[in-house]
Amino acid sequence: MNNRKAGWLALSVIAFHIVAVVVLKMIIKNMDDLPISLSLLFGELIIAIPAVIFLITACLGSGESPAKVLGFHKIKVTTAFLMIALGLSIIPLATFLNLFSMLFTKSVVTESAAEVLSYPMYLVILCGGIIGPLVEESACRGLIFSGMKKEMSAIFAIILSAFVFGLFHMNLNQFLYAFAIGIFLALAVEATGSVWASFIVHMTINTQQSLKMMLVNKLLPDIYSSSLASEITNQQLLISAGVYLVLGGVFTCVGIGILVLAANLEGRLGALKTLTADPNAIKISDGTETSDKASFKDTLTLPYIAATILAIAFIIVYEIMTRSA
Repeated sequence: MNNRKAGWLALSVIAFHIVAVVVLKMIIKNMDDLPISLSLLFGELIIAIPAVIFLITACLGSGESPAKVLGFHKIKVTTAFLMIALGLSIIPLATFLNLFSMLFTKSVVTESAAEVLSYPMYLVILCGGIIGPLVEESACRGLIFSGMKKEMSAIFAIILSAFVFGLFHMNLNQFLYAFAIGIFLALAVEATGSVWASFIVHMTINTQQSLKMMLVNKLLPDIYSSSLASEITNQQLLISAGVYLVLGGVFTCVGIGILVLAANLEGRLGALKTLTADPNAIKISDGTETSDKASFKDTLTLPYIAATILAIAFIIVYEIMTRSA
């Protein structure tokens, strides 16, 4: 898997999403009638189907197993617990970005919470906390991020893969915090050398969200199905966002510390220290380095540009339709 193929995978997922939505819209006139369970299933299949196709071609080309191609290498038990802690430390920042986006758009999670909570807890956690992260990490960090790293520095690959991860959510609300989370997910892979790390972080974030919704609904019955959840004023949002901005700043620093601890535990501190290094750099006689690798601008190939344009166009249309509904 290289950067160009990673770009084509990103474009395939976004194009597939748009086609699927159009087809479903033709079959089901009112998309609100589509059960949330089917909506979540379609969302993961839209990522999984292109990812599996690209994974098969990568395995056939390299002769390696799917687990090795995707980067699911073993990590220490202590590292796994550190990744759970990392996931929890990211939540305040993600919450701030969610609240900030709610000044301009609706919260997708809150809007669907009432229907999600109508399903058994084990099913919600299985789908949202395990299957979803497994599919998304395999595609975004296992294939796309690893492909990008072969032709650009790790830091650029982290930012660009996080941007693609945000676009995959295909709405403004989730794009903002998914982009931030995506940066930490890629950093987790760099710190540990394994996609298992980013999966555990992702699983932690999604599972706590599901458990938190269930707890809130139990303490305040039917709050998500009433108008209370949608009657929050901008002033209340700003106050809440301000609190979480401070918490986000503090716990982001904690998260960075956790990444350093995990990297040290896995013997990969050097990977974090060389995030901006060119992996294809060649040392010459005078001790300096040179590289024939393309610049970052050159690595932004047509598939990435097309994927970005399509996703942004879809998000704009989605926002317009949502506000006019």
